[in-house]
Amino acid sequence: MVWQREKLEQVAKARLAQRAQLEPVEQAALAFARWQGLTDEDDVDTNAAKRELDRALADLDARGPDAWNGLEDLASDLGDTAIVGLMQHSLQRSVEQARAQVTDLTAETSDAPAPTRKPKRDKGRDR
Repeated sequence: MVWQREKLEQVAKARLAQRAQLEPVEQAALAFARWQGLTDEDDVDTNAAKRELDRALADLDARGPDAWNGLEDLASDLGDTAIVGLMQHSLQRSVEQARAQVTDLTAETSDAPAPTRKPKRDKGRDR
């Protein structure tokens, strides 16, 4: 079968529309699978897939823990490798962010001048 340009454009637009309708957790799972080469796609731009994964994970972080609902439903479709890998990557990312925040807070407190102590006044003496 030879693809016609118009048909190819229709298929590409349909896939983009479907991807836009995915839930955030589905977007993250798909991006992770693409980044790790777990899809049947040829010539996946892994750098673009990683950026898409980072955006999806940032979106999930902003939405809170409930945004991860539905991940277990994806396990049957994507397989354990993709789901476990996504969870491990997300946890590692969270640990790295927490370490960076601790480093920033430590740097801020070490750069701050130490509080100066005011000399105590002897109350009642020499009155």
